[in-house]
Amino acid sequence: MKSEVVSNFRLGIDIGYTTTKAVIFNEERDFLFSSYRRHKAGRKSLLNAIVRAMAILTPSKWMTKIIQKRES
Repeated sequence: MKSEVVSNFRLGIDIGYTTTKAVIFNEERDFLFSSYRRHKAGRKSLLNAIVRAMAILTPSKWMTKIIQKRES
């Protein structure tokens, strides 16, 4: 039987009037990813870029599923 390690992560996203902020941290409260960017009224495209960056820097099955779902 194949075992799989499961970790809990916290994801926070704040889309404001001028900036978008995102963060991922683990159970030990270590930051795995953070982003703070001005979106210049392009909220959706910037959020897509941030999610892709999260997937590259913190690869996991749940992030891959989010990206695949958004592209379909």
